[in-house]
Amino acid sequence: MVDHAVSEAHGPSLPTVAMTGAWFDPDDLRVWSGMVTNVVAELSAMGVFAGYRDAGPARWAARAALAVLRSRDPRSGAAPLHPAMRAAAFLSGPAVRRRPPRHAQAWVVPAGTLGHPASGPEIAWCEMAPSQLLALGPARAAAFGLPGVTAGQLRALARAHLALHRRARSSCTVSQWAADALVDAHGIDRRRVHVVGCGRNIVPRGPVVHDWSTPRFLFVGNDWQRKNGPAVMSAFRTLRHRHPGARLDVAGGHPPLDAAGVRGHGQLRLDRPEDRRRLAALFTGATCLVMPSTVEPFGIVYAEAAGFGVASIAGNIGGTTTAVGAGGLLVDPTDHRALVDAMETMADPATAQRLGRLAAQRAPALTWRKVAERILRAAGIAPPDVGALAAFLDDRQLEATC
Repeated sequence: MVDHAVSEAHGPSLPTVAMTGAWFDPDDLRVWSGMVTNVVAELSAMGVFAGYRDAGPARWAARAALAVLRSRDPRSGAAPLHPAMRAAAFLSGPAVRRRPPRHAQAWVVPAGTLGHPASGPEIAWCEMAPSQLLALGPARAAAFGLPGVTAGQLRALARAHLALHRRARSSCTVSQWAADALVDAHGIDRRRVHVVGCGRNIVPRGPVVHDWSTPRFLFVGNDWQRKNGPAVMSAFRTLRHRHPGARLDVAGGHPPLDAAGVRGHGQLRLDRPEDRRRLAALFTGATCLVMPSTVEPFGIVYAEAAGFGVASIAGNIGGTTTAVGAGGLLVDPTDHRALVDAMETMADPATAQRLGRLAAQRAPALTWRKVAERILRAAGIAPPDVGALAAFLDDRQLEATC
């Protein structure tokens, strides 16, 4: 229950949330694919954000710990998990807790922050449950900001994640996939688990008009291997024998591309306005997004495609059901035939247009404002009209209207 009593010293006590994290800059759009920056911006715009507290060690402690780390393992990029880094975070903890902000009804804590940096009730926020993080293994964990992590370090991080979820007032996940794992694998009370989804970093500036007559596929992914770029290229070559006019635009960390109908655009960064405009133009010109990742906690790019009225082909491993739902097709990312068949289905103009309409109908639920509202709901301080994500993404009702 939020206390709205009037304080003579501070005026009306308004519902507020703060955020705490370590080892990242909340103003950097590249952190967590823009999730942190955008949610902070929305909470601020709503007038309920009390501020951000850096739970990392002081700069001198970070430098000292990094020096120790590099002297022992120069290849490791998992600094926060090293004992020296954990010690630095612990030693700087008392100083961190004396920093503002001090007044907040709840603290949003992105999974990965070590220790107990919050000075009030915590709201955990994660892409994956601890068991899912462990299932990645050290090699695949590199794609999620943990280059060079060892098996022992990964286990330590999973333990820290689980401790956060167990002590938190509520746990927010980006997908139903992660929510189910918190409940089924870790015994977290389902009533404390909230699916908040993700928003869109690229949005149309006005009405979008598509030409559905010719298949124009779009791939957007910086991690070429995990996002399954080679499989998309192989499937597109097969598809183009039947649809010689089909096109494939590729944006992200791709290698040199030399195939008929394929155009590479390189990496387009969220923190560069010109790159964002180029991405918007690619979504406008597409009839289908195809990115069958081998593992995907959510897939913000699917929500972005939906915002442009474009359906997606996604992998069926991870949290993509929450992101795509009825607005696209899910396939086994290791099955070449299934991917070709899905692209063949989406090459039909009527099908691409119909599924694009379904995707567009889901898009209003997948904005950063809605994510921020659902986090407030998990914190117990949201307006009463903020509902659960599942109520907005009822695909059976959406399909009945198309």
